[in-house]
Amino acid sequence: MTNWAQPQFGGAPRSIARIDTRTGTRIVVSDLTNPAQGDVFNCCVAYFTDLALEKTGTIVASVTWFVPVGAGRDVGDVYRIDSNTGQRSLLSDFTNPAQGATGSVPSTGIAVETSGQILVDSHGSAISPVPKNRLLRIDPNTGNRAVLSDFDNAAQAPLGSRLSGIALEARAGRIIVGAGNPASTAADPTLLFRIDPQTGQRTLLSNSSDPKQGPPFVWISEIAVVPEKANDAGFVAAPTTNSLASPFGPVK
Repeated sequence: MTNWAQPQFGGAPRSIARIDTRTGTRIVVSDLTNPAQGDVFNCCVAYFTDLALEKTGTIVASVTWFVPVGAGRDVGDVYRIDSNTGQRSLLSDFTNPAQGATGSVPSTGIAVETSGQILVDSHGSAISPVPKNRLLRIDPNTGNRAVLSDFDNAAQAPLGSRLSGIALEARAGRIIVGAGNPASTAADPTLLFRIDPQTGQRTLLSNSSDPKQGPPFVWISEIAVVPEKANDAGFVAAPTTNSLASPFGPVK
């Protein structure tokens, strides 16, 4: 999990912590202020925007950093982190055109496909002259970035902005991403899209403004897909007869 720093240290998630699920014991795995573990950002406010695990157990984490004074400029990277030592190595530098698409920074949302490729939500940097709301696919070996789905491109179907949250549908391999209404640059991410992993084509899965689909979203942040055969896959609503009963059924 990411861990927020105290306000005097920037008030942002600057470390990754591991929690023992049996005892609740916490340890810091990697701290962006610790130079012994890799790059630090003494010039700037830097924070983890999200993280995911690779098959090998290593962590891939997106990082955004910016100078808090002067002209606004934010920069993004993706790091690979040793889950035992916390050592960080730069995998993809979002300012390096040799690695692909530039002009954007990571937003909340990173996932690892079964192929090992890495998906990252991104948005235009503060100095980008045009919106760059893009779902990026990153090669896990080279760090090279390719635009899988450009949410500013109507040819790939419904538009979106301010990408936030990502999950994979295990059986079909399709991608679920949250985004905002592009009609307003300040719109909170309240639309849920399904994306074809081959073409990047989007379909609107859940529209927050449609009351027929249920209560509206306030802000889509993190997304998870419940496996079809999981014990809680049939969960619809909390029971009305016993407020203490589990909505997922008896423990097995």
